[in-house]
Amino acid sequence: NIFGGGAVPLEIPAQALFQFQWTKGWMEGGSSGSTLFDQNKRLVGTLTGGTSGVANCNNSLRTNSYGRFSKHWENNLVIKQRLSPNNASLQFLEGLDPNNNIAANVGVTLISSTVDGCAYSANTPITFRVRNFGSQAQSNIPVTWTVRNLTTNAEQTGSITIGGTLASISTVDITFNANLSSPGVSYLITVTTNLVGDGNTANDQLQGTLTNRNPTVAASNITFSNITSTSMTITFTGGNARNRMVVMKQGSALTIANYPVNGQPYSSDSNFEVGSSIGGAYVVYQGSGNQATVSNLTPNATYFVGVFEYDCTPVLYLISNVPTGSTQVLSIEDKQLEVNLKVYPNPASDFISIELNDNRYSVAEINLTNTLGKSIKTYQIKRESDNFNAKLSLQDIPKGIYILQFNTGKAKTYKKIIVN
Repeated sequence: NIFGGGAVPLEIPAQALFQFQWTKGWMEGGSSGSTLFDQNKRLVGTLTGGTSGVANCNNSLRTNSYGRFSKHWENNLVIKQRLSPNNASLQFLEGLDPNNNIAANVGVTLISSTVDGCAYSANTPITFRVRNFGSQAQSNIPVTWTVRNLTTNAEQTGSITIGGTLASISTVDITFNANLSSPGVSYLITVTTNLVGDGNTANDQLQGTLTNRNPTVAASNITFSNITSTSMTITFTGGNARNRMVVMKQGSALTIANYPVNGQPYSSDSNFEVGSSIGGAYVVYQGSGNQATVSNLTPNATYFVGVFEYDCTPVLYLISNVPTGSTQVLSIEDKQLEVNLKVYPNPASDFISIELNDNRYSVAEINLTNTLGKSIKTYQIKRESDNFNAKLSLQDIPKGIYILQFNTGKAKTYKKIIVN
């Protein structure tokens, strides 16, 4: 076993394996140590474990694990000592083909910057590497490149002739600038060598794709639902980033002092005042969704909320046009109303019945809203004797999910209603 020399490793390091499942076929027993190569023909893994030897080519449940060579390097000192006795800082080492009989063979082995990010601009440097795979030195090597916007198909093009002499098995790095400034857009980068008389054209071209992840469209449509005396649900529409952060503050509106700082990671917790504090506001949600339920709130208090789009590593936050909203959670009296109010049937189709055994109030207003907070219908009901007892028609209400607010003027509560 390459992780430490024993038959079975005591502990496999984190992210140490490539694992895949066969759709057809299987790995024959005795194949341990066989190699896995990347698109640049560099060894990146060796067969370390998995199932083998079951003679059934249609068995799709067989898996194999390849140990990552980068982890072997750190966990099996024999490899590191023999390949790098001086502890060189090389990221990779190109192999030498002792049977190379192609005199003219030039190709592209690397394109930098082919990862998604937020730092791309109108003058982003892109570096590619050209290698002389052949047995003879080469000079005046023509190279072309294109950068294609995969949304508009617009292309940026360029070319260069590499002067001087490139010895056999040597490399040279070339850098050009490209406009990668459109947020949310993916770009396809293609680099091609065009050596006259090249004896192996299979390695002449290399491509890479990246996406500009700079967030530019803010979240929107903040609404509040399922409000109790100690919790609430916040719903919003996401912008164009892959993630968003919800920041909540009690008692006063958010200011710039409550905005996240670029490059600064934060921790979130759905219990208010447990997540990271930003100037007295607290992070209550981080993720790719559009809803957060927050608890540990103070009865009858008002809370202010902001939603920030963010992406990339290091993290970049969108702090312009930040959507905000506020609402008041229920009081203790509201909580009593929430417990005592009965709404049925739910789901409902034709009508709902409202029952409340409470003689403290004489009238109540019922407001039915959709999940975006838009009022759909309002009802007025009066107490009869010691009870509120009403039957409300839903025949003109479209199917969907609604929030029913029951408000006596002194207390209020909310119920989720499904109309089917």
